[in-house]
Amino acid sequence: MNKYEMIEANYIALVLFDATNVCMSVAECAEFLGVHEKTVKNRIYTKDKTKKIEAKRYGKGYSIPKAQFIKEIVEKFKKDEGEWYNTKLLGKPERLF
Repeated sequence: MNKYEMIEANYIALVLFDATNVCMSVAECAEFLGVHEKTVKNRIYTKDKTKKIEAKRYGKGYSIPKAQFIKEIVEKFKKDEGEWYNTKLLGKPERLF
C-alpha cells in the first residue's frame, strides 16, 4: 500500500466514522439532502416507510442519526472523490455535514 492509498483508506474510514458517530439537526439534514427544513419535518412525521426519516425528539428540536444516510454519504463520497484527489489529498478532510 503506497502513501496515497493509505491516505485514501484513512479518509474513507474517517468519513464513515463521522457518519455513524454523530447526529444532525433538522437544518443540517435539510442542507445535506438538498431540501427545505419543512420537508425534513414532514418526512419525520410521515407514515410512508420509503420516505421516513428516523429522529428522536429533544426539547424543541430533533436529533437525526447520520447512520440512516450511509448510502447517500457513500454516493456523495464517490461523486466527490475526483475533486478530493485534486484538491484535498494532502489537506485536512472536509466535513460532509
